Amino acid sequence: MGTTTPKILIVEDAKNWAQTHKFMLGNHDITDIVAVDNVDTALKWMDENRGGIVLTDSLGNLWRDIIEKGKSLGMRTIVISAQSERNEPKFKEEVISLGGEFLSKTVFSNADLSGEAYKNLAESLKGNVGGSIEASGR
Repeated sequence: MGTTTPKILIVEDAKNWAQTHKFMLGNHDITDIVAVDNVDTALKWMDENRGGIVLTDSLGNLWRDIIEKGKSLGMRTIVISAQSERNEPKFKEEVISLGGEFLSKTVFSNADLSGEAYKNLAESLKGNVGGSIEASGR
């Protein structure tokens, strides 16, 4: 029996990032993807698709609402965000402490690393592996 691919919600206010995530994950057989650009629509989708996985940008501080909703519904939530080198460790710690997972958007923007990063993310999504994941060997 093959691997089940989950429903994926991408919450990203930058259209180019949403399209890139969707395209690159599609290259790894993750095709049941919906992209939205606001938290209200995301929260509604989460209520309607309780078995799904959410990939969200930080959206200011609205990522907290998405993690909170995901936690209440038993959904896996991964924050993919670009933070300054100085702020990233603290941000990652906060995301994890609230029940989410963190991936640095900088890995996905580096042309040399992005293919491997998306491959690792897709494998993790297909396996629906819990806990913090890393998109690269860093």
